[in-house]
Amino acid sequence: MTKKPFIQIDIRDNPERIYRTGDQMNADIILWPWIDMEIYELRCRLVHVVTGNLRQSAAVARSEKVADSRVLYKDEKYRFKFSTSIPYLESYRGRNAEFVWKLEAFVVLVESSKRDVQQKAVRNLDFKKLLNLNKQLEAFEYFEVQAHSHRYDIREKKMPMSVRWNYFLWPSLLMMVLLSIFLYEAPHVLGGFGLFFLFITIGQFIFYRHCQRLLNSLAIAIHTVEEEKMKMDVSVLRNRQDIKEIGIQYIIREEVTNNEGEDAKVYDTQIFHTKEQTIKPVANENQVFFDLPDNGLPGTYLQNDLRIYWQLLLRVKSRMGITFHSECDIIVKKVVDLRGNQ
Repeated sequence: MTKKPFIQIDIRDNPERIYRTGDQMNADIILWPWIDMEIYELRCRLVHVVTGNLRQSAAVARSEKVADSRVLYKDEKYRFKFSTSIPYLESYRGRNAEFVWKLEAFVVLVESSKRDVQQKAVRNLDFKKLLNLNKQLEAFEYFEVQAHSHRYDIREKKMPMSVRWNYFLWPSLLMMVLLSIFLYEAPHVLGGFGLFFLFITIGQFIFYRHCQRLLNSLAIAIHTVEEEKMKMDVSVLRNRQDIKEIGIQYIIREEVTNNEGEDAKVYDTQIFHTKEQTIKPVANENQVFFDLPDNGLPGTYLQNDLRIYWQLLLRVKSRMGITFHSECDIIVKKVVDLRGNQ
């Protein structure tokens, strides 16, 4: 005959283990003592776990005492009821990270009963129970949390952006080397080839200044409208005649840092993107609209080794035919409705 586990969790009202925020969870905690014992308490708690390709972390969202001190007798079945409301934070399954919910139930024994259990395990040569006593006194069940409804709250003004610096790193270093040779060594060392690269580098700096001047002419305000759309107001404060077109979109990225090995490993993955919208011709005041994610992705999230961030991507093409790119983060707050109504 198979021995029953000492503690079991029976989520009787929801066998699929899928809840909406604000719902009620009803569960039975069943105890089958294998020896007469006295417990100090039986406690249940809801635990939010962040796991994946990173160091796992857990936070207790709710903890409640289910039963006070009492004596449990061998081979008797005890059933205790537990009920609680589901927290507001949804489950999430990304590329390299997950938000997992679990219901834990555990028993705390009084010291005398703990010694009795250990002594009986020694007499029966039950080393598994002796070495893992705490695990024998606890149980857990995973469940999923979804929102009745949610909205994204975005209010960003005048996005601070700059031209991607890596466009100009190597030209800048090259110019420093060439200038040092040109100033401190004989000019003929450079030759025509060196001068060619010197002029190219100077051209890169002019290109950078031109791009940054156009970028500084733009002001972008972002906010949500009708709770389903993201609206971007793109204002051209000056130099409008120098801008041929503007491409704009937003993406959502998941960045996970794994510090468990000798060297930290970073997983940076795009989990959502929109199609680029083009503003052409460019007016002083321009508007573009984007759909917001409909699959419950988190807003801006930063904790320990996990970062989920929204990012604005900008592409600008000047009248001279020069195209450059820039990006910046968007702060997004996700508001979850607990009751299922707006």
